[in-house]
This record gives sequence, structure tokens and C-alpha cells, in this order.
Amino acid sequence: MTRDRTPRLAVIGAGPAGLAAALAAAAGGVRVTLVDAAAQAGGQFHRQPAAALGARLPRALHHGRGTWQRLRGELSEQVAAGRITHLTDHHVWYVERESEDKGFTVHALLGPGQEEGVAVRADGVLLATGGYEKVLPFPGWTLPGVVTAGGAQALLKGGLVLPGRSAVVAGTGPLLLPVATALAAAGARVAALVESADPRAFLRHPGALAAEPAKLAEGAAYALRLLRHGVRVHTRHTVVAAHGADGGQLGAAPTGERLGDSGGDPDGERPTSSGSDPDREQPTSSRGGTDQERPSGGEGRRDGKRPPGGGDHRGGGDSRDGEHPAGGSSSAGGGRGFGGGPRPDRLTAVTVAALDDHGRVRPGTERRIPCDTLAVGHGLIPHTDLAGPLGCRLDGAAVQVDAEQRTSTPGVWAAGETTGVGGAELALAEGEIAGRSIAARLHGREPDPASWVAAARLRARQRRFAAALDDAYAPPAGWTEQVTDDTVVCRCEEVTAGAVRDAAALLGEVRDLRTVKLLTRAGMGWCQGRICRYGVAGVAGCEPAPGGIPFARPVPLGVLARHPAEEPPPGEEPAPAAAPADPGPPPDRAVPLAPDGPSARPPRGAGNCATSPHSPAHEERPEEGAP
Repeated sequence: MTRDRTPRLAVIGAGPAGLAAALAAAAGGVRVTLVDAAAQAGGQFHRQPAAALGARLPRALHHGRGTWQRLRGELSEQVAAGRITHLTDHHVWYVERESEDKGFTVHALLGPGQEEGVAVRADGVLLATGGYEKVLPFPGWTLPGVVTAGGAQALLKGGLVLPGRSAVVAGTGPLLLPVATALAAAGARVAALVESADPRAFLRHPGALAAEPAKLAEGAAYALRLLRHGVRVHTRHTVVAAHGADGGQLGAAPTGERLGDSGGDPDGERPTSSGSDPDREQPTSSRGGTDQERPSGGEGRRDGKRPPGGGDHRGGGDSRDGEHPAGGSSSAGGGRGFGGGPRPDRLTAVTVAALDDHGRVRPGTERRIPCDTLAVGHGLIPHTDLAGPLGCRLDGAAVQVDAEQRTSTPGVWAAGETTGVGGAELALAEGEIAGRSIAARLHGREPDPASWVAAARLRARQRRFAAALDDAYAPPAGWTEQVTDDTVVCRCEEVTAGAVRDAAALLGEVRDLRTVKLLTRAGMGWCQGRICRYGVAGVAGCEPAPGGIPFARPVPLGVLARHPAEEPPPGEEPAPAAAPADPGPPPDRAVPLAPDGPSARPPRGAGNCATSPHSPAHEERPEEGAP
């Protein structure tokens, strides 16, 4: 379609995919509005320390620095030229499709308080909203001190803060390698890296791995650095329980330390000292443990009792004010830093166990590892909350796109993790292709695929590599067997695994996540199932169907009632906004809407669902590690 004015594009997310698309589209003559929830561009992969810290870039916490400097330089040039408008601290909650001639309206909330709305008009939209971490429950996962792997990484990269002094990194996925390495380099004692995947699984994909020698070299480099720091790596192992303080026997260290407070060197590699270690892991003996520890609680308990030392399974702290427990935030536990001495609701140890060939815990292999921080992750989930209401077709959990990164909705493109988790290089390639396609089509021309041949080849290779990693890093098949009946699986509504199992038994073989939600309220709270969906579905034995969320984040009723201010197109002066006739008092809190309509009552424990410090409204791209 031809236009008398310069076409306008809204890019949602300023991570690698969003930046690449914005730069390519701007170079093609499109006026771009880059909308991002963070204060700085870069997403999770290129997350920078807060400007107020005045910190230099720590080498041990970031890589791909050359690529970031190029992206940042080109963005600054385009912003100065008036071709890109970069809107920071804009939290997108909905994209409204107008008529074909009017395009789209992107609705966002402003600033940390998120009590004022703003609208951005555009002829086309690029979704580069990234992904968020998959959280699988286990006994004790809500204890303060339990954080997601990405949450620990964000604390280090964005705040130069250690989540604790003694850490265990666990779960599955390539993100565990850089997280464990960064924690050790920053001065934390990493007691163990617990990976549930079987290294032999990578042998099923020799071609995809051989095509990426740089990735293999990167993985080997991480392994060598972990060896230098004396980090024990346990493959085919999993965390079966997290434990709280035990009558003062196991005190918790203060958390939320700035780098350097504990002697770490964020710019170098500091090997751990040798010799005896009072916190070394100890196997659980058949008579119930050593003199310093208690039994682990055994395998797959379903009697509704907490494992000894399990503590309270509910997390502390209220995240509604935007501050998250545990020195930052997490999608698991939380708890603000405190002075010395034991605290009964603070993580002090985890129990890990070996897995058999079927992904189930091998009895008698449990051992307890003292720690004050558990960074756990099981991969990423594509963020599709904006794509769903737009009518974009999904391919499994990801947005379906064609060779030009177009979605099934005309005028909407998608790139990066939202189309499938694959890493920063894949995101850059997809973003470039999308940007070039957008520049042509918004000017009424057919795009020339020859202009992105190199990016298309890189995209194909990276997608094959990502598929191989996804197959190898699948969570253990028997993880639900370790979830006791009294374990909270939905933190917002305080729903236990036992309640979910009862609902599933009532439904019989014909069950689905929506019906389980209606019977238990699991997924009706503050996060609207974003955090608990996969855990609840696993315990219930049904598919974690994505979608069904009308808004991408909770929205104050006052914003819905008032007409939002409109951001001017790139290069134009803002017009004065008309004051609302009677806006009324500002709302004191946001009210989430359930997929099936407003909740009949305020969500119980709404503040208990602390999400990862990554905002879903901007692209989240964790650092990759190769197998």
C-alpha cells in the first residue's frame, strides 16, 4: 500500500531482535517507535548496570560486547537523526488493531508506578517481547533465597548484586553455565551446578552441534572456568527439596551484597581457596543423616507432610509495590536481605538426588548441600501475551511466522524468543529479516529476499541448534513425583499440589487446565498463570495451553477509564493532551482480570507471586551456554 506520509512502525521490546528490526526498518525509511519496559536498551542478554551505579562493564558478567557497542552506536545515531524514538519505562499491556487504514494502537503504562497510560499509533507492529522463565515447583521452592537462574543473572548484570554468598545453581538448560560462572567470578561460593540433563542426549544431534563450533567452544570455556573455581558439576541430578533454617544450626548469610563487598572480582576470575570447607555437601546416610544434618525426606512423598527441615513453602514479601524479595526478584522464593544470624524462613540447604534413565529419582542417592541461595531454571517460555489478543496464530507455545517473520495477523511481525527460544544470534537474524520486510511492505513494495540471504542462513542454522538444545535439555520426566501434596504450586492463590490432584481426580481422564483453574483458582491471581501454568499443568496431568490472557499485565482501572495520552510519531513534537472530564482519584492498586472475566474477589496472596526481574514487555535474552 502506498502512503503520502512516512510509514510508522512500533517495535515492542529493545532486546537483540527488537534492536535489529528497528535499525533495519529505520534504514529502509520507516519511522520507528521503540517501546521498552527497561530504562536502557539491550534486553536481558545485553542488560547493563544501572546508570546511577556509575560502574564500568564487568567482563565476567557480559559477553558479546562488540555486538552491543555496535547496536548501541547505531541506535544513538538513528535517535539523533529523528528516525527512531526510544521510549523507556513503557510497559505495554495491549495492542489494539484498528481498521486496516488506521493501523494499530499500542497501549502502555508509564514508569515504575505504572499508573498512567499512553498510546502509540503505528501502521505496523513488530513483537520482540522475548520470553520468561519456566518455573517448576518442588518442596521448599517458595522459600526466601530461592530465585530463578535468570533472576540471579539480572541481579548481577543490572545491579552488580550477589543474591547470596553460597549458591547452588540447578535445573536444566544452557543458561545454568553462564549463571554459575558469573556467580563464582563475582565472589559467591558456588557449591554445585546440578543439571538434570544427560550429556549423552547431545549425541542424538551431531550435525546441529558440529555446525556451531563457536557454541561448543563457548561451552568448553564455561566448563574450564567452573573447574578453576572448584565448582562441582552434577549431571543427571535434580533438586528434590529446599530447606529452611534448623534451629540456628544452619545460619543464613546476608544477601543483596554489592560486588566487591565479599571480596569478589567482577572483572576477573577468582579461583576458590583449597582446603577444608565447612559447607561441603554431604551424602545422606541410611540412618538418617550425619550429626550436622537431618534426613532429606526421601523420594516422592505424597503423605501431605513437609520434608524435615522443609520450612514454610510460602514465600515472604509483597511484590505489588514493584519491589521483589531476595535482594531483587525471582519467580521462585524471595526475602529481603538481613543481618547475620539464622532466620527460620530463609533457605539454608537443598537436597539433590541422582536420576535414572527414565528421569526419576534413584532411591538412596539423596544428599544435602548447605547454601543460602538456590538459582533454579528449566528453560524459557515464549512471551505471547500480546500476540494472542491480536489473533496471531501460535505454533505450540510460540508465535508462528513465515519466511519474512510475518505473523498470521496482517501488519504484525514477530522476532526473537516470542517465535521460539533460540539465543541472541538467532534473534539478531530474525530481527534483521523482519526489519527489511517491514521497510518494503510499509512502503507498498514486495521485499527482496536476496537482501537478507546471510541472515536467513544464520537463522536456519541457529534454529537447528536451538531444536537440538531443546531436546537435550528437557526437564526430567518424573519431576511431579517429587512435588508433595502440601507444596504450593500457585503462589498467588496459595493452591497446593494436593488440591490440584484432587481436582484432576474428580475430572478423570477428560481434564484441561481451564477446568482445573475453575475448580481450584490456580492461575487466577496476580500473574494470571504466567508463572504457575506449567507447574499446575504438570501436576494435573494436562497440557499447559498458552493464551487466554486478555492483557499482558495488570492494568489500573483508572487507566482503562481515562483516554491515554498519545506519544507523537518519531520526529514530531508532542501535542498537548486534553484533560479528562473527571478522572477521579488515582487507583491505589491494579486489578488483574482473569481470562474468563474479572475475579469476584481480590486475589489472595497477590504479592506472593514475585516474577523474574525481567519485564515481559521487553525482550529477555539470557546468555547462552553450549552443551
